[in-house]
Amino acid sequence: MTHFLKNLSYVFCVSFIGLSACQEKMVVIPEYDPPITEKVILIEELTGVICSQCPAGSAALEKIIEQNQGKVIGVGIHGALLSDPINDDSKDLRNQVAIDIENSFDFLGKPAAIINRVRFSDQSFIGINSPSTWADYVTQEFLRDAELLVTPIIAYDEDTRTIQLEVIAKALTDLEGTYNISVMLTQSQIVTPQYYPDHTDYEYVHNHVLRDMLTGTFGDPAFTQLSFDGVKSFNYTYTLPEDDGVTPDWVAEDLEIIAFISNVDTEDSRVIQASTNHVIE
Repeated sequence: MTHFLKNLSYVFCVSFIGLSACQEKMVVIPEYDPPITEKVILIEELTGVICSQCPAGSAALEKIIEQNQGKVIGVGIHGALLSDPINDDSKDLRNQVAIDIENSFDFLGKPAAIINRVRFSDQSFIGINSPSTWADYVTQEFLRDAELLVTPIIAYDEDTRTIQLEVIAKALTDLEGTYNISVMLTQSQIVTPQYYPDHTDYEYVHNHVLRDMLTGTFGDPAFTQLSFDGVKSFNYTYTLPEDDGVTPDWVAEDLEIIAFISNVDTEDSRVIQASTNHVIE
């Protein structure tokens, strides 16, 4: 059974001599106005099925995505740490691409969020551990102007299970430097056990799980200069692997393509723009 918990209230408890009492208090949730911008932010969440605190991280990520419809993209990175399948019936969410990406980041533990691959000045690590603060760093990234538009155009052949992808990048300003393009393939609605803080495991719906990449793990060369209104186009073909019974089945309806451009001249190769599209709309 999928384990979900959403509270709109909390229990306030007080203790007196010989008496204790609890009273339910309503939580006032302030209204949130999503930013008006063409910028789209990438959050890579370092997570794992035997990480008991990771469901809280995934919930925080989902909230940020929901509050910023179309402006925030999430990717679940199940690398080597805390990601071993819980039992023989579990699906293995790890893959070499996820392991290599996770190993490229410095972080203290899981869950951790990598936001546009930016190392924020008040953080010792690029991986930010406290999910309650992730939205604040997303807000900081929204203060940057959008420099580029990225549009993935997808055609999927159900018979051959082949994805044909064109990614179009259009400059919103003059861009100089060394830029890479990365294309990820993620999958949602994967049900497999996950540990919770009570040290029990539940059937859990894992979303945005990184399954593979159409580019190299750390991207392919994109351009070194692109003038305002300049356009670059990139084409890729990918055939879904055969299901092996160990890793999750490849369900085309649950797959998304995530394309992003990063400036490799900056520390940690800052992502300047991202975009996503479903393999099947």
